[in-house]
Amino acid sequence: MIGEQGARLLRDRRAGETLKSETYECGSPPALRKASNLERKSTTSEKKAYFIERGEEEMAGLKSLIPILLMFAIFYFLLIRPQQKRQKSVREMQSSMKKGDKIVTIGGLHGTIESINDLIVVIRSNDGAKLTFDRNAIREVRNEA
Repeated sequence: MIGEQGARLLRDRRAGETLKSETYECGSPPALRKASNLERKSTTSEKKAYFIERGEEEMAGLKSLIPILLMFAIFYFLLIRPQQKRQKSVREMQSSMKKGDKIVTIGGLHGTIESINDLIVVIRSNDGAKLTFDRNAIREVRNEA
């Protein structure tokens, strides 16, 4: 038969390990076994470190976006949103104007609407003069009773 040493050689070759001329009780030299275990541990810890570093980099990227998003939110609520509300109220006021309304223009002229169409408003001032303005030139409607 092959013998104990031959059986070890066959078993080690089947496992895919390359052997030197010496044989050891468990198939590979103790130094190689310890090194391979250390390599496995170090590769696992290296993988963990890699993912931790990558996660920290992603978090750092997100942390740098937070001030920008916060500034955008502040600008929206302090500047953009109030301006949109004012524009909406001006559009509603200008669309609801009718003949006989007392108005004030952007230039400060007070008068009464004599006639109105889509783009032009004819205003009668207090001295009786008729003035033609663009509809967008009306700042406010004052219907005081």
